[in-house]
Amino acid sequence: MNKDALERNFSIQTDIFAFGMFLYELGCKKPPFTDQDQARLVMARRKGEKVEPIIPPEIDRRYVEIMRECWNASKIYKEFLFH
Repeated sequence: MNKDALERNFSIQTDIFAFGMFLYELGCKKPPFTDQDQARLVMARRKGEKVEPIIPPEIDRRYVEIMRECWNASKIYKEFLFH
């Protein structure tokens, strides 16, 4: 859950983050964060803490790298990607 999306500030950055979550769901065959406390996750994001879904170890590392790039990409990288 991207902090900007929680605050209803949608942008290319929130789209990239969401794409990473979509990749998680495709790779893990389940929605992200289903086995984590939802209230704690929301509060952590509102405080600005980094939150990632638990990635099963059998997921290919290259695939995991792409997901994490979407979740962690700096604003500069995100702007470069779409300009």
